Amino acid sequence: FSRSDTSRMRRYRARVLERLSEAEALAGRGISATQRALELYRADMPLFYAVVERLGDALSLMDALRMASDHLKVLDHISERTDFEKKRFITATKIFIIDQQLQSLHVLAKQKPAEALQIFGDALQGRMARIREVAIDDQNNQEALKEYAAYMSETEKIIREWDKAEVNGLSPALFLKRIVDGHEETLLGPVRDRLPVTLEEELLLVVNGVRKLSEKDLLLQLPF
Repeated sequence: FSRSDTSRMRRYRARVLERLSEAEALAGRGISATQRALELYRADMPLFYAVVERLGDALSLMDALRMASDHLKVLDHISERTDFEKKRFITATKIFIIDQQLQSLHVLAKQKPAEALQIFGDALQGRMARIREVAIDDQNNQEALKEYAAYMSETEKIIREWDKAEVNGLSPALFLKRIVDGHEETLLGPVRDRLPVTLEEELLLVVNGVRKLSEKDLLLQLPF
């Protein structure tokens, strides 16, 4: 890789961090300005990842992928400080970041499948931690569930395509089975208690995703 690519990567990294910091500082004070900062952030993120991927340096890509998980936590805080009716652009930004992270994880998996699997597992655990944190919050639990679902929707592809990956001697299927241990109880307990009926179908899909990873029979409907 060239020195110019390295310089470009650092420049884009500084820009996305600046945009996100700006959005966090504005959250709760100016909805239009916050939205504009996140629009600029979203515009720069794919450019940042494209440069990192072009470098072909696994360590730089791993760092960028972990950075995405850290950014989700910042976006959580921004979301909490924004009125529910006005924060659709924040939730859309979070899904956008997850999609970008998943896309780049598959790039990393071609070089470092075990490391890619570990980063994915950490990200999935991070969203479950968020679900537990906001389980009794009617507004933020919907958001967290959708983000967890975005990660869960990728598990079949990961198990199929990353078959040579191993983490501590565990295959992708066994590793993910261990990662989701206890998730079903959280989803069917405090999360379901506060979730609107309109999201029960989405909850069922996520629960069945967990059950499939856990090698359990799938549910036709949520338990009464």
